[in-house]
Amino acid sequence: MDELKLRILIVEDIQDDAELVARELLQDGMRFDWRRVVDETGFLRELAEFSPDLILADYALPSFDAMSALRILREMGREMPFILVTVSQSEEAAAAVMREGADDYILKSNLMRLPSSVRHALERWETKRALRESEEFLSNLLEYAPVSIHVTGADGRMRLVNRRWEADTGKQRSESLGQPLDQSVSAETARKFQADNQKVIETGVSLTFEDFAPAPIEPHHFLTVKFPMRDATGRVEAVGGISVDITER
Repeated sequence: MDELKLRILIVEDIQDDAELVARELLQDGMRFDWRRVVDETGFLRELAEFSPDLILADYALPSFDAMSALRILREMGREMPFILVTVSQSEEAAAAVMREGADDYILKSNLMRLPSSVRHALERWETKRALRESEEFLSNLLEYAPVSIHVTGADGRMRLVNRRWEADTGKQRSESLGQPLDQSVSAETARKFQADNQKVIETGVSLTFEDFAPAPIEPHHFLTVKFPMRDATGRVEAVGGISVDITER
C-alpha cells in the first residue's frame, strides 16, 4: 500500500485534530493527499471531486456525523474503507457505526493504532474488490460461453443455466431454475438426463454422453460432459454439465 499515493478524506471540524491524524499516518511512512470537510455539502463535493480511497471520520460534528456519512455512501453505491476516529464514545454508539458499515473504531487518544487500522482496512477492501472482479469475470464467462452450461442438483432440480442453454432449450431460466428437469425438457429426455446424472453421482467422476434433445425448432444432437460437484464434506450435491451442439457435424 505504501507504493500508492492514497486520497484520504477526513471528516473533522477541528483542524488541529485533522492534522494530528495526518501526521500519525505520515510518520508511519504512508504517502497520501488529504482533504478535510466539516459538513454534508463538503462531503458530497469531495466525493465527486476528490474521489477518496479512504474516509476517516469523527463521530459527531456540529452539522454532520459519521452515521450520515455512511448512509450517504450506501445510498450512492460508493464503497470504500471508513474508519471512525473520535473521542471516547459509548460501546453502543461504536457498535452502531460498525453495523452501519465502518471498518474500525479508533480513539483520538490512541492514534498510534491508526496506521495499522488503515492498512488492514485497505487490504480487506482490496481483497473484496479482487473477489468481486473475479466473480464478475466468471459470471460473464458463464453467460457468454458459446456452449450450454447447466447444473442439476442431486434432487433433480435445475440450479444454474446460461444464455446458450436458454437458446438451446427455448426455455427462460425463470421457468426452469428450482424446477425438475421435466419442466424444461420432455419427460423422455428428462429421464435420460437424470439417469446420466445418477451415473456421475454414483461413480464420482466426469462422464461424456451423447444426447438427442428437442430444440425450439428441430431436434439437436449434443455432446455433453457431466461432472460431479461436491459440498464441503465431499458429498456430490450436484452435477454440472457442458453441452456442445454437434448437430451439423
